[in-house]
Amino acid sequence: MPYQNIGEAYIWKTAYDQLHGKDSNQNIENALAAFQKAISIRPRDENLHYYKGWAYILKGNNEYYSGQDWHASHEKTIQACLKAIEINPNNTKSYNTIASSFAVNAAWEMTCGNDPRESARKAIMYARKAISMNKNYANPYYNMATAYSAQALYELQHGMDPLDSIKQGNQAIQRANKILGQARSLMDYDPLSAVEARWLMKQHRDPAAAFDHAIKEMESSIAYTPDYAECYLYTADVYRWKAEWKISENKSASSEIKQGLTLIDKAVSIMPNLYETFALKGVFYLLKAKTENDRTRRIKLLLEAKKLLEDALSENRNIKAKYQPSLDEVNQLLKNSYKYPLP
Repeated sequence: MPYQNIGEAYIWKTAYDQLHGKDSNQNIENALAAFQKAISIRPRDENLHYYKGWAYILKGNNEYYSGQDWHASHEKTIQACLKAIEINPNNTKSYNTIASSFAVNAAWEMTCGNDPRESARKAIMYARKAISMNKNYANPYYNMATAYSAQALYELQHGMDPLDSIKQGNQAIQRANKILGQARSLMDYDPLSAVEARWLMKQHRDPAAAFDHAIKEMESSIAYTPDYAECYLYTADVYRWKAEWKISENKSASSEIKQGLTLIDKAVSIMPNLYETFALKGVFYLLKAKTENDRTRRIKLLLEAKKLLEDALSENRNIKAKYQPSLDEVNQLLKNSYKYPLP
């Protein structure tokens, strides 16, 4: 029991440190060592294998956000939780943790430019298994929603209609909220309403209501977890796409850009090593440059955008596929700007 208690303490310390951008690598290694020692004493304790799987999810978080390959940790999460299920086929928490790992894997694969659909399918399958065992368990529904979000985003980017995935994801969130008796949106990745808004943009239809709904959803998430940096990041991303739409319609996007940058600063204050915030800040500077009429100020904004994007991508290669197109656009605009001497 002491080794299990030690491991659990290190897990909670790791989760806290990750939320606040602190180095948690040693904590997670200590947790894994404690659980492994406990398993050597009690190899048929299902909870020890479950906690070991959860520890590997946290290890994968460290790896993804520092630009490393997280797939081995993802696989070890699955193996540990399957061992818990082998010991006790009714271990609902382990089914949910597998669903969580596959859902997060789907979202990260999407960010890396890979096809997330197989991971999304497995996340949904294991979440449904957990729900079949306990219909009042809210977390599997949120994992389903995360998987559907990654699937919808992939469909959006590949010219497929994402509306059914969006519908399924929203239904999962509504079921979870009903169980918990409170409104909470998808905290961990692209809000489904934002994907819907971007789909409407592609269809040359008015996305304003969908954007406003997405912002309202994310503000709800911020209220639910005000110390969670990624809530601010993903809310800022909604403002990014709303600004993109307004610029394409020759409308002022200054309010959206200002709000997005404010949210990014808040995310950085909570989690300074969340490098995607700096990449997104670079995108906002790009948007400001595209609306700037003064050539000197436009070039200055583009150079700031270039530095932010390059620095972020050098720190976390896992976000390169998502943000390289913005960096390419910055470089092209700078190249065009330097064709003629400044007056």
